[in-house]
Amino acid sequence: SEKGLTPDLVIGDMDSFQKPENVDFEVVHDPGQETNDLEKALGLAVEKGAKTCHVLGAFGLRMDHSLKNLSVMKQFHPKFEKLIYRDEVFDARMVADQYAAKAK
Repeated sequence: SEKGLTPDLVIGDMDSFQKPENVDFEVVHDPGQETNDLEKALGLAVEKGAKTCHVLGAFGLRMDHSLKNLSVMKQFHPKFEKLIYRDEVFDARMVADQYAAKAK
């Protein structure tokens, strides 16, 4: 990838995803529309027993997606020892049921 990271697995409805030909990873197609792709990914991480999760790119160009992803953080943070959203500008995490962000 452009960030030098290769996933082990990609999960989602695949509505905007095309698997690169030269990269090998598992694809889990979940067409359900009652959850967004981040909820699907975090749910799978919980099922697999993850204790720490760093989410890259949770804050995109669309404010509605960013706000939804903050809601997802509140929903899932009790299920992880550490859940951090990271992007180029700041990191965000829950602290005592409140959001905390630190500029880079």
